[in-house]
Amino acid sequence: MVLTAAASLWHWMQRPDCTDQNLSVGHWLLSRTLALAGVGQGALRNAKRCLALAAESSKFYIGYGHEAVARAAAVLNDQAKCQAHLLEAHSCLAEITDDTEREMLEKDLQELAHSLGLDV
Repeated sequence: MVLTAAASLWHWMQRPDCTDQNLSVGHWLLSRTLALAGVGQGALRNAKRCLALAAESSKFYIGYGHEAVARAAAVLNDQAKCQAHLLEAHSCLAEITDDTEREMLEKDLQELAHSLGLDV
């Protein structure tokens, strides 16, 4: 799973039409799989890169960048960082105009908060 995510990111990086938004998604995917595998530092490194690359994108991508940092922080047992980034991600929801995108992010944030026993 992790190798497939890394290969996906590598392939995007080889494309001449690759955008920061594409790379943000690639780093999000790699961060998510690393978090699921329990590799906290790698998940956090890719989550931070995801968030940085999303800075000029829509609130949907920025929100998912914060979701990735929160998830990685949870793996590293950094509850303060996790909660801070969950709140940042939640603040993006109000500015997401596409219903499907907003519902997708909201569902992932709720599932993450619930898995951690947090009320966000």
